[in-house]
Amino acid sequence: SPTGSVGIGTTSPQARLDVKAQGALSSNIVFRVRNSTDTANLLQVNGQGTLSLGLQSSVPTGIEGAIYYNSTTKKHYGFDGTNWNALY
Repeated sequence: SPTGSVGIGTTSPQARLDVKAQGALSSNIVFRVRNSTDTANLLQVNGQGTLSLGLQSSVPTGIEGAIYYNSTTKKHYGFDGTNWNALY
């Protein structure tokens, strides 16, 4: 493995940060970022590679073209610089 690499769930990391999914299901969360009060997911990736971003009432500038998947509505949304729009 490359020098200085860190592995989570693997003893042979192949990247600087290599995270291996531990769950048997594609719905298992592999990576997650929570808010400071631990009440909401800001970002998560499941074992299938689906990225979910938490909705915010105010969207940071400079993220035009960002896409998120809402696991509640089962839809993907794209940000055009002003609004989140359902894609599919």
